[in-house]
Amino acid sequence: MERFPEFGTRTLLLNHTIPGSLDMIEWKHDTGLVMHLLQIVTGRRSICVSQRMTENQADRQERQMTSTTSAKPRLTSLAPQFLVDDLEPTIAYYRDVLGFAFGQPWNGFYAIGHRDGLELHFKQAPKNEAERQHRRDNQHLDASAGVEGSEAFYAECLATGAKVLKPLTSTAWGTKDFYIEDPDGYIICFGGRAD
Repeated sequence: MERFPEFGTRTLLLNHTIPGSLDMIEWKHDTGLVMHLLQIVTGRRSICVSQRMTENQADRQERQMTSTTSAKPRLTSLAPQFLVDDLEPTIAYYRDVLGFAFGQPWNGFYAIGHRDGLELHFKQAPKNEAERQHRRDNQHLDASAGVEGSEAFYAECLATGAKVLKPLTSTAWGTKDFYIEDPDGYIICFGGRAD
């Protein structure tokens, strides 16, 4: 039995004595991390899991590990990229008015805002002013976000000074939505089921 280095409080043990192509591992705490590390260390695509879990859990975990090569790809995020004149005031607006959080911008020209598991990307670069004006004049959306609690979020946006182009309104399809315009002229619809 080989002992691999400690990963915080996680310990990985690998036993080469089990016949066949499967190895037995034991671990403490974060099973996902250790299983990933085992794949890196052993180069195996299929493993046998030994942990305090029911037989069904072990079977399900083995199926997930062995099916990764044949699993259908799945998109995990999609984020618009807005071109902005000046990154600092854009970050301030999305942070202070719409409640997004930001890390450090990359090289002063690129930033990603996060809120409730969603992202918006911002790049400091020239944009087409005529296109921005056309989109504003015709209320063409640059992004649309689903909101749980649309009335409360609308009240937040009003209180923090968001520029509202279209107030919170009931739609023919049973939702309520509103449009805001950010300082760079981007139009975002926020909406969801009526509260």
